[in-house]
Amino acid sequence: MLSIIEITISTFVTNSMLRGLAERAKNGRSRMFIAKISECDVGFLCYDNWSDQSLGFIYELFVLPEYRGRGIGSKLLSYSEELAKSLHCESIRLEPRPFDRTIDSSWLISWYIGKGYMSMPNDPAKMEKLLVTKEA
Repeated sequence: MLSIIEITISTFVTNSMLRGLAERAKNGRSRMFIAKISECDVGFLCYDNWSDQSLGFIYELFVLPEYRGRGIGSKLLSYSEELAKSLHCESIRLEPRPFDRTIDSSWLISWYIGKGYMSMPNDPAKMEKLLVTKEA
């Protein structure tokens, strides 16, 4: 069973690749999470809290190659969206970048499009998903 656990320091991360991501991702607005199956680290999420601007930002979302195709990335993405909603964010943004050579950029962009994200007209390198419907 998958669990998603917030971490405050990277020493709680047992997988060296995920620990490296956690060490690199720290900043004052970041919240870091590890996805675990049993006691194994399988994925990493770094969420930047910009709720003062009604915005969440997924800084990093990564699933270890041997655990891909099991819905872990989708669960981490949903988790970040629910976190953003709980912080009263109206939208969530990300910059789709593959962290290893096993993922193609165009595949990754298509994956996010399938999850409801759209390229931002004023910054095409970033994608955004609206979390609330604005009334006309």
